[in-house]
Amino acid sequence: MTNKVLQTLFVYGSLKRGFYNNCVLKDSNFVKEDTITAPFTMISFGSFPALVQDNYGSWRSIKGEIFELTDKDIIKAVESLEGFPSFYKRKSIVTNSGVLCDVYVLNENSNYTSEDIVDSGEWTE
Repeated sequence: MTNKVLQTLFVYGSLKRGFYNNCVLKDSNFVKEDTITAPFTMISFGSFPALVQDNYGSWRSIKGEIFELTDKDIIKAVESLEGFPSFYKRKSIVTNSGVLCDVYVLNENSNYTSEDIVDSGEWTE
């Protein structure tokens, strides 16, 4: 029996496969690697990245992975990890391959410098 998909999530940082918080997505279905091209900038907080809304019209490619979440407890665990809704907000996006999913974006643009920007759009730390 297949579980109903409750949320399709695009992850771009520590929730990706092989990273330290991926265990939170333990029973979720990995769909595929994908990319979004959107008015977001990826910045580094040192141990994790964040997407911030780019109010200057710059569209950047962000590399990540898509997961299907079928368990309410996993969704709650992700929300807790992301500090939702106070630290991160959820936005609906369409990936470059056409998949509609949610992504977590920083609630407020924090003060960051050009040195904090992850130009490649791919979190590898």
